[in-house]
Amino acid sequence: MRGGRLLRGLHHYGASVVVVAALAHLVRVVCFGSSRKPREVKPTSSFPIIDIIAERDIVMVMWARKVRDREHPEQIYEMTWFDVFRVDSKSGLIAEHWDSSERWGTAGRPPGAEFFP
Repeated sequence: MRGGRLLRGLHHYGASVVVVAALAHLVRVVCFGSSRKPREVKPTSSFPIIDIIAERDIVMVMWARKVRDREHPEQIYEMTWFDVFRVDSKSGLIAEHWDSSERWGTAGRPPGAEFFP
């Protein structure tokens, strides 16, 4: 096969890069505490909730959030964000969580963090 040696080389080195990247991620999570400790659930939300949708063990919460425009920092607008949870049927606790996100700024905070309560 033409280019077989090149293809095998790309696969070999590409696989090595993936292993190194996975190890680097693991080190970051373990050493720098990228996962948060469980927090107490508050009885009320600090953000205005727009809608809550539930079906079986999946619950989605949509809420409004203020964000500063990146190109025009003097402009502030509200956008809808969401959180999706999978609730464990036996324990009743949140088993998985997904949310919408944007690229975080250089300060290491999500967009709109200045407006968080």
